[in-house]
Amino acid sequence: MKKAILILSMISIFCAKGQTQDTLQKKSYASAMERLKFNDLDVAYNCFKSAYFINIDNELGKRSLIKLDSLTIVLRKKTLEKIKGIWKNNDSNLNSEILIISDDEICFYDCGKEITKVEKLNFNNKKAIFTYYFELFFSEKKIWRIFINKDETLTLYNCGFVSEDGNIMITNHGTTLNYKKIK
Repeated sequence: MKKAILILSMISIFCAKGQTQDTLQKKSYASAMERLKFNDLDVAYNCFKSAYFINIDNELGKRSLIKLDSLTIVLRKKTLEKIKGIWKNNDSNLNSEILIISDDEICFYDCGKEITKVEKLNFNNKKAIFTYYFELFFSEKKIWRIFINKDETLTLYNCGFVSEDGNIMITNHGTTLNYKKIK
């Protein structure tokens, strides 16, 4: 849903007829401010992001970046509070992998309760149109987007990787893993 809102925002920005970039930026910024009044932080984040990327150098772009940075902190904290705990993979094709998520790391356990991997919460702080506020760099140079669905499923989506020269490469159709909270 969040991804769809961002895509729709970006489409409206690039497809609007007869509107200047300034007008579109002002509309995106105004929409973001309106969404803040209703505590709709995810949509406000996407609108500020759109306003920022329309023109990163003007005053409204700079104000959008400040709001975007502030919302990133709030949304990360809110998401972390939701995802902390013990999660079990609900994909029947995989062994029952368990995740334990704390304030600063994710521990992966196999079905035999042996730890298989520990990943620090190393956030992607790069500003790009298609980045998300809760993306993590894992040790194998993969980028994982983590979010909670409406049905309270935790989703880990491999959305890209860091190339040998340090550039972030966003990919489509990456691996998706789903987990249900058990504690």
